[in-house]
Amino acid sequence: VEKITGKNINLPILNNILLETDKGRLKVSATDLEIAINLWLTAKIEKEGKVTIPAAILSNFIGSLPHEKVYLETEKQNLLVKCENFQAQIKGLNPDDFPIIPKIGGEKLFSLRANDLQKSLTQVYSAASFSDTRPEISGVLFKISRDEVLKLVATDSFRLAEKTIKKVGQIQKEIDFIIPLKAIIELIRILSETDQEVNILIQDNQILFNLNNEIHLISRLIEGHFPDYERIVPHDFKTEVLVERDKLIEAIRIASLFAGKTNDVSFNFSSLGKIEVSSASQELGSHDSILKADVKGDDIKLTFNYKYVLDGLNNIDGSKVILLMNGKEKPLLMKPVDKKDYLYLVMPVRDTD
Repeated sequence: VEKITGKNINLPILNNILLETDKGRLKVSATDLEIAINLWLTAKIEKEGKVTIPAAILSNFIGSLPHEKVYLETEKQNLLVKCENFQAQIKGLNPDDFPIIPKIGGEKLFSLRANDLQKSLTQVYSAASFSDTRPEISGVLFKISRDEVLKLVATDSFRLAEKTIKKVGQIQKEIDFIIPLKAIIELIRILSETDQEVNILIQDNQILFNLNNEIHLISRLIEGHFPDYERIVPHDFKTEVLVERDKLIEAIRIASLFAGKTNDVSFNFSSLGKIEVSSASQELGSHDSILKADVKGDDIKLTFNYKYVLDGLNNIDGSKVILLMNGKEKPLLMKPVDKKDYLYLVMPVRDTD
């Protein structure tokens, strides 16, 4: 829970975590008023109580202790921590001042295995906007249809990623909502450490990810409408390229060394069965490499921010990848060879030549 705390000058209690007894378990909570995490630990409760303590000092101290039982005891607003030959008294704040974390009830919207959701979110979240200038794209869209299909979508207007997950369970109604990027990053971190079933519930513009009633992540939803992205995803193409994914990644990484501050790398797709990857900058020099590929259709040369292209390639499974294009200033569509559950769209850089 420490990850969502920080240095909040205006509201110091947000730098704290709340420890409280809860039906025979120890409940540990943190919030930044947008995201909250509750976690329950098995403990021997000798007396009911609660205390709120600065997260950093408690985490660092506990992390330095031997792997033995830890005894926690409140002394007014302070916490006494004992473990073998170590003891500390940590000053806290009034636990009654800790923000109330929303309780979300009702029926679950759908459920997924933790590793399936974690992998799927990892494939899309990097395409989201890290700026709050346009809040509606500063998160990941969850779009659920009646045929039990969940689509996860993210875009920053320069690239777009979509992951499709089928058979997420009986859906009460079609629904879509946007989860803030910060919550997505925390959720990925939590999901990577477990393979439990994750139940998802929504209530009053808040979403709950419930992992076996042991971990709750609660986040507000982003208000606003996600762009109508489906109308910009092309379905017909003038050029189709089949290439080995790892070799293309290697060529782009080498070219990136000469890309300079603009991150521009050019791709020349030739129907003679090759891709020329090149980059140049006044400060560093220039570079060209050629790799074999199966190219069908028109020859085309496009320039991209290499980081955007690498993000897409790294999130595609399989030894080969399909690249689909429609000419200059039109987006490049990437997708796996054997699966139809993922696509990545990236806009080219406008060439000056």
